[in-house]
Amino acid sequence: MTRIRPLPATAILALLGFATSCTTSEPEPVRTGVIEVRTTFYPTTYFAERIGGERVHVVCPTPADADPIFWMPDEGAIGDYQSAELIVLNGAEFEKWVSKVTLPERRVVRTAAPFADQLLRFEQAMTHSHGPGG
Repeated sequence: MTRIRPLPATAILALLGFATSCTTSEPEPVRTGVIEVRTTFYPTTYFAERIGGERVHVVCPTPADADPIFWMPDEGAIGDYQSAELIVLNGAEFEKWVSKVTLPERRVVRTAAPFADQLLRFEQAMTHSHGPGG
C-alpha cells in the first residue's frame, strides 16, 4: 500500500503563488496593505499565517469546539468569506458547507487540489448520521 504524504505548506505556497500570478489585460496595482485571509480550520490557518507573515491578517471563524468537517458558518461568516481577499480551504470536500454557498473562485485556494488525483475515493461507502447535526 502506497502512503500519500501531502505537503500542506508546499501546496499552500504553490497555490498562493498561482492565485497571485494570474494575469489580466491591465497590470494590477501593487499592494501596500495587509491581505485579509479567511481559513476553515487550524492547519490552514497555521500555514497561511506562517507563509504570509506580517502581510496577512488570517481569520478562522470556525469555533474551537466545532468539528470543521461538519461546521456550517452563519450568514455573517459566509459574507465575510465572500468579501475576503483570499480564502484558504482544505478542499477534497472537507468543508461540507462550501458546496452550498457561492465563493469567489478567483480568490479561493484549495490546498488538496495539487494531489486530487491521489485521493482515495469511497464510492460505495455506507454513511451514518443522527439528524442534521451528525
